[in-house]
Amino acid sequence: MNTDEQSSRDYADLAGDAPRNAVGPWLIVLVVAAATLTAFFPVLHAEFVNWDDDHNVVNNPHIRGLGWAELGWMFTAVHAGHYQPLTWVSLAVDYQLWGLERPGGFHLTSLMIHAFTAVAVYFLARQLLLQAFGGGSLGQSTAWPAHVEVAAGISALLFAVHPLRVESVAWVTERRDVLGGLFFVLSLYAYVRAVRMSPSGHPHTGWYAAAIGLCGLSLLCKAHAVTLVGVLVLLDVFPLRRFGHHRWRPLVGKLPFLLLSVAFSLRAFQAQDKAGAMYSLDQYDFVARVSQALYAHAFYLSKLVIPVSLGPLYELPERDVLVGSLCWIGLLSVLATVGVGLWLRRRFGWFLLAWGWYVVVLLPVSGFFQSGSQLTADRYTYLSCIGWTIALGALAGGAIVRGRSAWVFRLVVSVAVVVIVGFGALTWRQAGVWRDSVTLWQRGIAVSPDSAIAHTNLGDALMHTQEADPEAALECYERALALDPRDAKAHNGMAAAALAQDQPDRALQHLQTAVLLDPQYAHAHFNLGYILTGYSRFEEALIHYRAAARLAPKFSDAAAKLADLLIELGRHAEAVEVLRSALTHLPGRAYFHSTLSWLLATCPDEQIRDGDEALVHANEALRLSGGGDPWGLDSRAAALAELLRFPEAVAVARSAVSAAHARGLESLAEQIENRVALYQRGQPYRIGM
Repeated sequence: MNTDEQSSRDYADLAGDAPRNAVGPWLIVLVVAAATLTAFFPVLHAEFVNWDDDHNVVNNPHIRGLGWAELGWMFTAVHAGHYQPLTWVSLAVDYQLWGLERPGGFHLTSLMIHAFTAVAVYFLARQLLLQAFGGGSLGQSTAWPAHVEVAAGISALLFAVHPLRVESVAWVTERRDVLGGLFFVLSLYAYVRAVRMSPSGHPHTGWYAAAIGLCGLSLLCKAHAVTLVGVLVLLDVFPLRRFGHHRWRPLVGKLPFLLLSVAFSLRAFQAQDKAGAMYSLDQYDFVARVSQALYAHAFYLSKLVIPVSLGPLYELPERDVLVGSLCWIGLLSVLATVGVGLWLRRRFGWFLLAWGWYVVVLLPVSGFFQSGSQLTADRYTYLSCIGWTIALGALAGGAIVRGRSAWVFRLVVSVAVVVIVGFGALTWRQAGVWRDSVTLWQRGIAVSPDSAIAHTNLGDALMHTQEADPEAALECYERALALDPRDAKAHNGMAAAALAQDQPDRALQHLQTAVLLDPQYAHAHFNLGYILTGYSRFEEALIHYRAAARLAPKFSDAAAKLADLLIELGRHAEAVEVLRSALTHLPGRAYFHSTLSWLLATCPDEQIRDGDEALVHANEALRLSGGGDPWGLDSRAAALAELLRFPEAVAVARSAVSAAHARGLESLAEQIENRVALYQRGQPYRIGM
């Protein structure tokens, strides 16, 4: 007889005197929620960080509204290698509530979602543990034994406050983890309810449909939920034990989940491939992938037990290191885990469930389908380690049942409290690491001193703080280049730091190297164009501005600088073409409407001038800017003058003068006053007059 069966019989023997409802479920829910919010409280004071938050949130115009255009982008676009429409929607809602000036609001949302997920883990564990401890089918009893409640509470708390959760909760970009994780756990819960409410073998229709729907919602947040179907099969084996009673019928019930997983897997591969993030076998061979998967197995287990030295990035090492010592560490961990699992298979079935859950959920991110430069990542444990926390809860519940005394109950609870409080303290400290970019990457370097990416990102953070420190940033970039001389981003950073220290020649050299190393690096092309403009090498600057605008069509600064330089060089037709192209990608930018209006109204070439269209763009620029923009008003006045509506042009131009004075733009005010004199004489303005 295995230990789980013995526990069921022990409980049956104690049915008459075992405490039931001694611990109310809603009290445990409150404890889980309060502990979660307390442990992660420091994230509420965190900022956005320069680790994808800039691309996904701060500089992403598509989350700044919930109109049809924005929603259309969210549900169709692949951005930064991910298809995650519901995640975008949640971030857009945050933007409406908080704006970018209050990042704490975004963090609050992530934390609240994580707290709900922890509560969902409690209810999931509660169902599974009651099944394993002989609770029968749902509905046979409304009284829940105390050891099940306590065991489920321990499972939820271990999941909720573990330091490995910090990356998923504290990093705004990883909203997809917590939101997708919530639907993932709810889908599992709905499935277990569907099975337990119908012992006949046919899942309860309502709960089963809910499980499928929730799986789909999870996949719309993050593709990692493709592993949910594997977890369902494991649960059918243990503790639900459906295969013994219903043969292969449970597998048929997995077909809807499997079809969803296949569809979203294909979408995920397309997204990663489009972003250029997937490593080919030529770049990263099969032996290296197996080695990474083996090491990841050992890494996450070790951090689960001893969650210290956590950082934002564990960078891929050299291949020789990966297939050497790290591979052997991973192989030994797998052999040891399998050995323990076989030894415990009859005594403690939860171990094999937890290990199977762990392996299945980690499979897509273990290295076999490698994308990005990370060897491992704390966020990958968000779903993969839930099985372990439920198994630990089962261990605690089993100890209470077998102990049959109040002092054993108190001992188990006391040990659990000590461990959970310890984890909570570590989580509080780790949450503070994500306070800002400088703190984050200082920690990253402390954990991974040989990470070129960490040094580069710290340099970028030091360059973009309120009190920028170019000298310290230069040291970071120099260290990054010593570790990886082919790091184009470090060369680009070196150029920015050198320029801040009035070293344009040094900046030029590093930018030329950056675009040679990575011809697809839009920001390096843009910066090189800026430097070349300062040297009056305009034709070369145009080449790099064009490259930046082509590589990143939504990079507004690249299009703006390109248009400005073309206008300065008198190449107005080309400037109009650039501005029209920019408006197709960035229709909500007032600058492009205003500048295009200005050209269409004032260009000396009559084939380019179009007063009617100029007025349309000027009005749109003013609408987008709130109506008080002096450049927009100046463009509108010029458009009215082109249409020979001079009295109106004079009135609008005088408003532009007032707006310029209000902003301290005296030179602009003087230029507009000169144009007022032209309009009063019945003459439109022309560039170059």
